[in-house]
Amino acid sequence: MATVLVRPDIADGAWVGHGAVGGLLGGAALLIVESALAVAAFGTSAALLPLRMAAGILLGSGAVDPATPAMPIVIAGLLVHVTLSAAFGLLFASMMERRPRRRSTALMLLAAMPYGCGLWAVNAYVIAPPFGWDWFPRRAGPIAQLAAHALAFAPMLALYLQRVDARLREVVVETAAPRAMPRRRAA
Repeated sequence: MATVLVRPDIADGAWVGHGAVGGLLGGAALLIVESALAVAAFGTSAALLPLRMAAGILLGSGAVDPATPAMPIVIAGLLVHVTLSAAFGLLFASMMERRPRRRSTALMLLAAMPYGCGLWAVNAYVIAPPFGWDWFPRRAGPIAQLAAHALAFAPMLALYLQRVDARLREVVVETAAPRAMPRRRAA
């Protein structure tokens, strides 16, 4: 009998899927923090500002205007935010899986925090301007956004993936030859 260590739920496809789930968790934390920051900076009327900014990617700059009805903004904003959160979690997981090995929580957090900062910087200053999404660098405080991405999105993503990575399972596989079936006597 041989003992084989396997990680069936952390195969490449499953690992990347866990990255998407971690991204969703990180995105939820980020949305809460961004909404709290918007309320602290601009008052309660700005609670939907993060969703308005996300919805603007899909609906255009009119979505950022506070006079635009809230329901289509919430739907479009959540659609964009959830999709991007899952995609960015998937991307992080695929980068971390290049050399699969057990990682410490500190190492996973140290990798995720600069990833979160870079994510905001690239999205706001490289991707958004050519597409005309100028409200990202203009309306969101860069220091607050860097902090939110590094201290809300990234840790949730990293801690979830670390928890998944820690679930090492041991499976026992029997390697003995199969037994022969006894013959039945004819009556």
